[in-house]
Parts: sequence; C-alpha cells; structure tokens
Amino acid sequence: MVLAPLKFQGLGIPHPFGSQVSKHIETLLRHSTNKTKTGAYLEAALQEHQLETGTSFGVFQQDYCNTAVLASDTWIKRVWKELENMDIYVAFDSPALPLRCVGDALLVEVFMDLEVNQDDLKWLNWCRMFLQACTVSDIVTADGRCIRQSAWCGERDGTHRSPYQWPRTVRPNRNHWRLWQDTLTRALLQPDDPSHHIRQPLGPWFDSIDNWNWLVSPTHGVFHRHGHAWRHYGHRSGSYSSSRRFHMRPASSAGWFAARFGLFLAAAVEVWAVTALTRFTSRFVLSSNSVYGSLMARTVSQIAWVIYSPRL
Repeated sequence: MVLAPLKFQGLGIPHPFGSQVSKHIETLLRHSTNKTKTGAYLEAALQEHQLETGTSFGVFQQDYCNTAVLASDTWIKRVWKELENMDIYVAFDSPALPLRCVGDALLVEVFMDLEVNQDDLKWLNWCRMFLQACTVSDIVTADGRCIRQSAWCGERDGTHRSPYQWPRTVRPNRNHWRLWQDTLTRALLQPDDPSHHIRQPLGPWFDSIDNWNWLVSPTHGVFHRHGHAWRHYGHRSGSYSSSRRFHMRPASSAGWFAARFGLFLAAAVEVWAVTALTRFTSRFVLSSNSVYGSLMARTVSQIAWVIYSPRL
C-alpha cells in the first residue's frame, strides 16, 4: 500500500527500483548530451565494453544474455542489465569495430555463429583479448590465406599494430589455447591442413597504413616502421644467393647537411637568448636595490638556466 497511487488509498511513493532506473537513464543521457567529464568517462567505458565483447554493436544494442559474460562487472553493465530486464531501449552512437579487408569478420561473431556455449565463449574471448585481436584479419598472414603461427600458438609477435588501448590480460593456459585452436579449425580452417590455410581467403586490404609495421613494394623494396618514421631497405644487386638480402639506403649528403645546419642554428639561437637574458639580469640587479628587484632577477636567471640546461 505504500507504493500504491493515492486514488487506490496508497501513499503514492515511487517504487525505489523504478526511481533508480530512471535516474540511471537520466545520467546517461544528460552527461552524454552536455559533453561533461562524466559523459567522457561514460563514453570511454562504453567503448571499452564494446572492445571486450568484440561485436559490431554498442553495448546497449546487444542481447545481455548472449554477451554479458564477456564484459567486466561495471556500473555500465549493471545499467545494461536493468534496461534489459525492463525492456528499455537506449541508443548510443559508439564507433564500430572496423573490418580491415574484403571478407573479414569479427572473431566473436564467428564464434557465436558456431553456437558455442557461454563458458567456451568466455575463454575464447579471453584468448582473443590476450592476442589483442578483433577480426579474422588480425590473426592471418598478410596474403590473407593462413592463420599466423604466433596467433595459432597464442603468442604476441609484434607484427600486428592495434589502434586500441587494450586492458591487461593474463595469458590463458594450455587447455584454453587448445579450445582456441579447435574452434578456429571448425570455423575457418581447411580440414587436416598443418599449414592452417583458411577455407575462404581474405580479399584486398583497405585499412590504414598505420596498422602495419612492414610494407613491401615490388618496385621500391621493403619499408620498416621505427616509431613515427620509416626505414627503406633496397635490394642489393650482384648477389647470386637464392636468399634475398636487404640493406638500409643511406641518406643523401644534402639532406644530412641540412639537418646538421638546422641543429647548429637552433643551438646558436639558444646561446644568444641565454646571453641576452644574462645581461638583462646583471643590469636589473645593479639598477635595483629592493628585495623585489632581487627576486625578479633570480627568476630571470632561472628562466635562462631552464632554456640552456637541455644543451648541457
């Protein structure tokens, strides 16, 4: 009778659970619309959950019974469960996990198409998170024909660059990797193939060049990423060996001279600035007898030291 409306002789007090769900929805909508700091945290949590579940839809657009086992226990997950129980739909525009080439697919969706049980899906997703892979293209070779040996054995080889900030994941045990290999064989691979060829090779790549550490050109040779720069390795002619050897092409003399001259000019400018500040400090100290003038002179000297100290 406490929660009943007044017309039925109740007290008209709102139901606590209904008020809680209403407040949660208000929090999601208000902070996301107003672009507050809380809204930024909520958006980051939503994207993290989407990376955990590995599907092409946002968290609130997924079926809780199917993919909740893949998500961490957070406030977002509890709100997701509340909305699912009350049949409430809340849409959020979150960036989808992109595919990288023709014929590509998300690994979690591939596993779900096999109708694996919830426990196996959780361990398979754990293996995927450890390898930092979202799609089939993340675990295949560059020609799109075979599963990489490192991905098959559960090792990170460093050739794959991911644009995401992945959470720390403990390496699964041997039984989990055996499940990973069996599921990949059922879903993607040709039967009884020790080279791990997939049944339907992937097509041309259309992802960004930022996702690669090595590039090969038939006319320009091989390029390797070092930080934000690329090193070019040209083919060494005159070799009669069956194996191809590559060496790094040296920079031109003009480019080397320009770079050295730029460094010399920058150092000269810094020395001139330090000299000017030092002279200004000396004159300021001589012309000022107050404590305030002394403090100002010391501040100018510290600024000069900060400018010059990186060169020491």
